[in-house]
Amino acid sequence: MNIKKAVCLVFAIIFLVLGLVGLALPIIPQIPFLLVGVILLSIASTRFKTFLKETELYKNHLKHYVDKSERLSKIMND
Repeated sequence: MNIKKAVCLVFAIIFLVLGLVGLALPIIPQIPFLLVGVILLSIASTRFKTFLKETELYKNHLKHYVDKSERLSKIMND
């Protein structure tokens, strides 16, 4: 595992935990933290990226936006 993937994994865990804390505490917004955590986790893990791309949620709702966005397309197709 290279250093970029390790750093992304650490930050993904931090953001996912903050998102889960945000579910219990209405002061902390959970959606932005969960989205950033999922994006970082897809950078860090090819298994998670493959799993994410195979879900119906991704295919039905997110694939269009990922294909349209240059940055997200680079992350998901890398």
